[in-house]
Amino acid sequence: IRVLLEGSCNGVDAAGRFNPSLLGDNVRNNTRGKYDIPSDAIVVGFVGRLVRSKGIVELADAWGTLRQDFPRLHLLLVGPAEPGDPVPSEVQRSLQDDPRVHLVGEEWNIPPMYAAMDLLVLPTYREGFPIVLLEAAAMRLPMIATKVPGCVDAIQDGVTGTLVPSHDSRQLVVAVRRYLKDPELCRLHGEAARERVLRDFSDRAMWKAVYEEYVELLEERGITVPDTSVAATVAD
Repeated sequence: IRVLLEGSCNGVDAAGRFNPSLLGDNVRNNTRGKYDIPSDAIVVGFVGRLVRSKGIVELADAWGTLRQDFPRLHLLLVGPAEPGDPVPSEVQRSLQDDPRVHLVGEEWNIPPMYAAMDLLVLPTYREGFPIVLLEAAAMRLPMIATKVPGCVDAIQDGVTGTLVPSHDSRQLVVAVRRYLKDPELCRLHGEAARERVLRDFSDRAMWKAVYEEYVELLEERGITVPDTSVAATVAD
């Protein structure tokens, strides 16, 4: 078993699709307007399946505290619910009935969703290597996630985001509150997150590494690969 580069299944297109500089000037406000989020709101976002194992129960609990302390705060939840691991019905109702919680459902055009956010949270119980955190980082968002495998590789604690214990809504509140009270910290962690993705998690660099790994394994077995210049083409 070998981990290529810094890991991840496919890297992320930080230079193209997940590049906030390439989005139109109105994308942020247009996306917010679509979901009745005021342009001057502070938006905490979540992207993923709305299931118990993604920490939705803890997120809802933390939200109950945060919404009282920050009247301009809104919660944007992007992703589908799944019956195999449902959140409790009372939690689901509390989110649905809150006018400052915005349930998008399944959405594949995800860059505008990140553009509408100020902070991303992923209070998950377990992960492989969460591509959501790399996408959010590429979009220059500070992030909060749990200290579980995968998340600890995608976030540099105290540099590109903050790691908190899983199943702990209290620490989630502390971490979110810290960002909300310190816009400069948000900016610094967001900038550092994007720089790290550009440096370590390029999708093209990952494709090249996968190609070269196959070439090496084939050649070890005496199989000649006709044209290794494909790797250079992929990198370009």
